[in-house]
Amino acid sequence: MSKSKLSGLIIKIAVPVVILAVLIVIKVRMSSDDKLILARYVLVTFDGFDGRAGATAVLDDMGLYSALAGSGAGEEEKLKYEDFVKSVTYRLDKTQGLKNGDELTVEVDYDESIAQKLKIKADKMPRTVQVSGLETGTELDVFAGLKIITGGISPYIYVTYSNESDNKYLASLEYEISRTSGLAIGDEITIRCNIDRKAAAGQGYYFENNEMTYTIEQADKYIDNPAELDMEVLDGIVKENIGVIAEEVADTTKHMSYEVTGNMNYLFRDGNEEAKDFKLHKAVLACNASGYEQNHENYVLFFYDGKVAMPLYNNTDDPYEYLDAWMCFIYSDAILSREGKMSMATNDPQLRYVCGSSYDDVLLSVVDEIGKAYDFKDIENK
Repeated sequence: MSKSKLSGLIIKIAVPVVILAVLIVIKVRMSSDDKLILARYVLVTFDGFDGRAGATAVLDDMGLYSALAGSGAGEEEKLKYEDFVKSVTYRLDKTQGLKNGDELTVEVDYDESIAQKLKIKADKMPRTVQVSGLETGTELDVFAGLKIITGGISPYIYVTYSNESDNKYLASLEYEISRTSGLAIGDEITIRCNIDRKAAAGQGYYFENNEMTYTIEQADKYIDNPAELDMEVLDGIVKENIGVIAEEVADTTKHMSYEVTGNMNYLFRDGNEEAKDFKLHKAVLACNASGYEQNHENYVLFFYDGKVAMPLYNNTDDPYEYLDAWMCFIYSDAILSREGKMSMATNDPQLRYVCGSSYDDVLLSVVDEIGKAYDFKDIENK
């Protein structure tokens, strides 16, 4: 076969094939263009830093109206498609923890009955969007320069803070404390940093958490457990009280016999009285049990019993009359410091006692003195 005939045969075969291929492409394009690809009208934006970004999708309804009614259509014409546009739904398969290079899928749907009524041919084909353009931020610890300050005595601790950060942006931040007063050791409070993620991002920062829980662990406290008392200190007070009792009974201006009994007849007797055999009967820790703050949160009470000896000049066998007497010394505000050292108001012991002729009488006087808001707990001397 000659070259000219071969060329003619090839042309005869190739031309129909090319024409067919062109027709197929045209048909595919017409089929694709004939349908409205809804995913094209879902706009995706990214916010945040590389590896921590979020994605947001919104429907470009204005663009969709223009595609349905024509770019030059008026509002009335566009309103014909309002029900269809409102029926369009969309979602992203992933919206958080995004990094550059991630691919998201935009899925769409619509009400087919409305589309059929309006003779709209729409395509539900999903669209792939690639994440890009995210910057690398700096992680920020919003509590790095925060100093928690506690004061007062448990259960009346107060809390405040000091922002001591060297970072200019961190130093500008403010904090809120869920509870600032009336706190006790072991209580938890929540501290919240008033920081905005977008504002921080504008400075190139991101943060994991802007809230923290703080437990009050160290503070001075009012003692509410006898075991927390320093027995060495108490033993010293007991000895001091015995000496004070001796001095107070011997004071001729007092007539302790009258103070103990309330009997005025003792005022006309010889005031040269002596304290005999006084000893500690019991020690008690009185703790506030009211649930409300009192003038004093606690008291340490020392009960003593003994005898007041009064001269009898007409009795040669025993020149004294012995009167049963009880005394209670009242000390307030027993505190255990955060370093574990006990302190208590112990000044002027001669002004701190009540007396009576029986334990019950003295106990009533103590309650009158301190009030009824206290639970009594015996102190066992170890």
